[in-house]
Amino acid sequence: IKCVEKVEQGDFSVQTSIDRKDEFSILGKSVNAMIFRIKELISNIKTKERSLRIAEMKALQAQIHPHLIFNTLEMIKWYIRLGQPQKASHILVQFAKLLRQGIDNKDEMVSVRDEIAVIEIYLDIQKHRFEDKLSTEISIQPEILEYKIPKYIIQPIVENSIVHGLKDKIEPGHIFIKGYEIEGGLFFLITDNGTGIGDAELKQILGGDALDDDHKSGTGIRNVMRRIKLYYGNEYGLDIESVRNVETRITLRMHTEPEV
Repeated sequence: IKCVEKVEQGDFSVQTSIDRKDEFSILGKSVNAMIFRIKELISNIKTKERSLRIAEMKALQAQIHPHLIFNTLEMIKWYIRLGQPQKASHILVQFAKLLRQGIDNKDEMVSVRDEIAVIEIYLDIQKHRFEDKLSTEISIQPEILEYKIPKYIIQPIVENSIVHGLKDKIEPGHIFIKGYEIEGGLFFLITDNGTGIGDAELKQILGGDALDDDHKSGTGIRNVMRRIKLYYGNEYGLDIESVRNVETRITLRMHTEPEV
């Protein structure tokens, strides 16, 4: 009876031990068999859940890189049409480095150092696009450089800041990226001085509703938010603060040890 009560409370490590040769012995063996089967089922469910999470993570990650490739190729094509082969050539070289980063490292998790290297290449490409109208600053705490994070978890936010935040801006744009650790929490702040995110769009991005055509710029942000939750748990994600035509601050909240 005590054994069954413990199982009811969620303790599946118990086993009955009845040194008798009657119906109680048969009952004890049945209880042990039931406990073993329950543990087996729980293990199978956890394995399936983990497999589903990993599959969704890979699917979300796969949505990012093609988008980045397409935008870069469009930029190269644009410079060729403008008769600026030197700029097109430089971007092509940087683009090759970007692809090499993805080919050489096929792991789902990369070091902060490698993720920042990808961002630096991407920003170099974008600086050629914006010429003297884009400045950047990156400040990463040295202690976190070797921590592992999901691949392409920061880059889409930076891309969103440039593609959607700065595209209609007349004044020079500025991107600031900061990475730091506080009590086991891993944080990345991406700030831009672009056009900002309106309240309606912000509500849609952070909510669970489908994004309408006017708010498709939030797809990349929501993708990143979903991936963080899959890797680290629902208590992690991202925060957005935005003031129209002043500043947008997006903070990624992760942990030094992901769940998956």
